[in-house]
Amino acid sequence: MAVRSRVKLLSGARYLTASRHGALSAYSTSFVQESKTSKQSLDDESGSVASSRSNHPPKEPPDSDSHFDSSAAKIFSHQPVIVPRRPVVRPPPTLTLPPSVSSPAIRSAIIKRGKQDVGKERDTNGEGEPGDDLWSVYQGSLNERDADPSIDDLMALRPLPSTISAALDGVLGAGRTLLPEKHQLRLDIEYLGAQEAPVGGGPKAKKKVVAGSGKAKKLEYSSLYEATERSISQKFTVAQLRHFEEELNPGRRYRSKGGSKQKIIHRIMHEQFRMMHPISVQNQVAELTSKVEERKSIYIFHSVSPSELFILLGRDGENLLNVSKQLLLNVSVDREHPAQSGQPWTSNGTQTAPTRFALRASGTKASHQKLKKYLEELRKSVITRKVVLPTGPPLLQSRLQRISRTADAFCENVTQSLEDSKDDGLPQALVLITARDARNAYTAERLVQRAALEDAHRSHITLLSQVRLSSSDSSKPEYALYPFDTQNFRLQRCRDAKPERDVDEDEAIILGERPHLSKGEDEGQKVTSLLAIEDNLGDGDATTISLAGEAVDLRRLLFDTSSSSQGPLRKVVATFGHVVFRSPNPSSLLPPLGPTSSGPALQWTREQESNSRSFAPGVVPLLVRLKPSSPRLAHQLQYHQVEGDGVVDVSVELPSMDNINPEPVSVAEAAAPGRDAIDHLELAEKHGESDSGRALASSIQAEAAHQSESEPTEETEPALPASVADPDPLPFEISIGTEEVAEIMMPDSTLDMTLRVSNTSPLESAHIPEVLRSYLDDLSKFFTTDADMFQPDPPQMFHLGGRQFILVKNTSGESSVAPILFNAPGSSVTTETTLDLEDNAQSTFTQVSYDGVHGTQGWEAFLRLCQTLAAKPYGQEIHQAKPSAP
Repeated sequence: MAVRSRVKLLSGARYLTASRHGALSAYSTSFVQESKTSKQSLDDESGSVASSRSNHPPKEPPDSDSHFDSSAAKIFSHQPVIVPRRPVVRPPPTLTLPPSVSSPAIRSAIIKRGKQDVGKERDTNGEGEPGDDLWSVYQGSLNERDADPSIDDLMALRPLPSTISAALDGVLGAGRTLLPEKHQLRLDIEYLGAQEAPVGGGPKAKKKVVAGSGKAKKLEYSSLYEATERSISQKFTVAQLRHFEEELNPGRRYRSKGGSKQKIIHRIMHEQFRMMHPISVQNQVAELTSKVEERKSIYIFHSVSPSELFILLGRDGENLLNVSKQLLLNVSVDREHPAQSGQPWTSNGTQTAPTRFALRASGTKASHQKLKKYLEELRKSVITRKVVLPTGPPLLQSRLQRISRTADAFCENVTQSLEDSKDDGLPQALVLITARDARNAYTAERLVQRAALEDAHRSHITLLSQVRLSSSDSSKPEYALYPFDTQNFRLQRCRDAKPERDVDEDEAIILGERPHLSKGEDEGQKVTSLLAIEDNLGDGDATTISLAGEAVDLRRLLFDTSSSSQGPLRKVVATFGHVVFRSPNPSSLLPPLGPTSSGPALQWTREQESNSRSFAPGVVPLLVRLKPSSPRLAHQLQYHQVEGDGVVDVSVELPSMDNINPEPVSVAEAAAPGRDAIDHLELAEKHGESDSGRALASSIQAEAAHQSESEPTEETEPALPASVADPDPLPFEISIGTEEVAEIMMPDSTLDMTLRVSNTSPLESAHIPEVLRSYLDDLSKFFTTDADMFQPDPPQMFHLGGRQFILVKNTSGESSVAPILFNAPGSSVTTETTLDLEDNAQSTFTQVSYDGVHGTQGWEAFLRLCQTLAAKPYGQEIHQAKPSAP
């Protein structure tokens, strides 16, 4: 029975060693109970034990002098063991761990045997006693329990900064390896597959935790934090942790209780280990992620229509550049993809719905919201007007583009609806105008109606050709289309390189040779003498033919086919320039007609539509170096009848800028006309105005002006000073009649020309329309006074004699007379520099006027003069030209 008690004692010692934190008192209590129950059995066997003791005397424990104390003696003498509590550190009231941390695993006792003692035992006894090692373990456990933990023991549990950084960065394995094998967090990570980048697909691959991902950062840091918290909770009591906290922060006061053990551990980890709670880390990461997302540049496509894109771009894209700078966006324009527009597409790749565009904007989310709001406000503020063309087919797309650029308003042909059709059921051409403000819409409306009437008038212009008849069949000339300006071509003769040879003065004008001037003879006199020669224009006579190749008598064609009404004024004006054709394929740079004879070339021009042809005015090269004389400033208007060949010409002589010395008038005394907006185009109820500068020519310095859209009334117009209210009217001429126009292509010459035969008569003052009279009065007031007013615009249309007239010409410019042509009776040559006040186009051209009263001789001299001026080449004359003196 004594052997059994000793075995129990050894078992209690092993358990005492495993329980390293104050479990000795519990063991001693259980040992006393076991000793009481076994007391009876020990008394019964006292006789046998006594005999056994007589045969085998009791053996003292090894090293009883140093390792055996009174407590151990009491245990071996079957006395209850009472272990006194230490006065400094109280043992924990219970062995129950916090619910967040599972129970610690029971560790087996580590048997440590000294090498010298083991050797001695083996030498003396041959084999050591089993109780010797257990006794050493027991004594060591007592020493370990009695030792107080220090701050170094606490700081030894702190993870390395590199480990914390690795866990925060989502390095796989940085935190989960510190947890027990069956910890829930570690199992979660292993279940999700915390490894390097996944291989393959499938549902499992989507659950993989990739290194550096948000899930990896969350799991790894949470694992590291909980493993560290678990180690601290197992190794130290609440009292020890409070003591550590007071030592680490000596000047800090804590409450009496100081919170629970978990809160104390969190404070120590946060302040000493520099480890934030995982929830705080997640909140900071979420806040940082939201800020990064706000600053992150993203691409968003904003769908816009062509009209919205035009207004958004502005002139030369200035509006879009300003919006991009203000909103901090990078914006590019592209066609909208079919998947974005959602519109069906045909099999050949064309879209059934109208083309839309996409703004590809790159910037922050807040900038995209501002751009979206800007587009919504832009759609609400635009002005839309639908204009019914007075006559003719729909306008060409290129013509609408020029009008849109000039007026800063988007113009497009639209499909006509049933309510827009005429009373007789015939379709009408419609143009939809979209503008940012009413002023731009009004300007575009004027230009659209003007372009429609010009196209209708151009369809009645006769196109002729003037070619030279060669004397030999072997040297027939060839003609081809040469590029002119952008996407335009001009019919011109193919010129072969010829050797230099001596030429006479007659051929010098045609070939471009400049004769030497004799002493005492100026250049103007020499050119005059050359132009006075009546030659036959070189190798052959110039013959005017139709596009069908038939010879045409220009005099009979122009004069006999004009209006039957005979007036006192019949004037012929020849304007030099180029007859150009628009390419059928604008995207191609190749000319539509190669070198060929005159027959196929004329046939190609005959097949072209009238609206694909235009006339570009130009200056005769021979007059480039001549100094102009007798300059004259004039403002010219021309109105065409909507249905018919009637024409009204208005010419106003403008004063020279040197002669205008008005008396100073204050702004308060001068009054500007009203600006009531009127939607319709009845010019009897409104006047136009122009935003552009009114620079007339080189010497005209008019200010940029707006225009009033309503006529001032007596109620709203204040009293003006005498110098302003009663200006001297400008001299003007108004004539009405008919006009016949013919364009003549001259491919053998440098320039082509347009002939205009006017059969007009002066319009009586009583018959002048009131809107036109009011405009002339305002124009006189603008040029002859210093009133604070804007230059008015002419009326867009008016009715006269039951006929409707629309404005087709509105120019101001300077004309000068060339000091030549003494041998052409009734003819005069002028060079004009004009500015179109409607579309701000400036041009310089040469005109030859013939009064038509000198019979056949004067007519032939006029034609010969025109042919001579048009034949002079550009190259040498422009190369030798010098700027004329101002």
